Amino acid sequence: MPTQLVESPNSRLLSLPYDVRHAIYQQLFPPGQQLYLHGDMTGQVRMMMPPDVSIPNNFLLVCRELHREGSEYLYNRYLFNVIGTKRGCLKSYRTFQDTMAKYTRCPIRIDAFSNGDHSATSCICLQAGESQLRVLERRRRGQPTTLGKLKTEVQYDEERCQASGLTRLGIALANSFLTFCIWTRLHAIQLSAAIGAIAIALILRYICQ
Repeated sequence: MPTQLVESPNSRLLSLPYDVRHAIYQQLFPPGQQLYLHGDMTGQVRMMMPPDVSIPNNFLLVCRELHREGSEYLYNRYLFNVIGTKRGCLKSYRTFQDTMAKYTRCPIRIDAFSNGDHSATSCICLQAGESQLRVLERRRRGQPTTLGKLKTEVQYDEERCQASGLTRLGIALANSFLTFCIWTRLHAIQLSAAIGAIAIALILRYICQ
């Protein structure tokens, strides 16, 4: 059964001043300023964290008010890095962006990084406004690019794979045709030899009569 959030919680935590609750959130949520997520071809993202670090999901499910406030803290605090294949990142970042948009107080900034045409991997970074712009500017991995260029690279890779597939198919067909020709030629030689042997036998039989 799906977990249901309590409508009217009787929580002592909510009676505390927000500054105190904020200090509690700092202890509950992962340290640091950025989080990494893996994006796949299903359009979903999965948090990538050390075993001793996690998102306090159970806390977020206590009641609606804590879920909203905790989610606002989460999505407004961190720089989120969606990493994976270019196709996976492009397919999954939108889903995560839609989730972020429910809780962020500023427009979501999106930055893309590519590891080059030769690489199948990339990274798409999302943040609320420019809350972690300095962290983003210190990034050393990948070359800054645009979502449009990433899509172009993916399209180029797909066309190259299709061309490569057609080339392999052409080679396979050529090999099959060559094999067929050799097989036909060998059988033709064998047939000619058989006909010649029969003709010689008939001639010899005629002479010996």
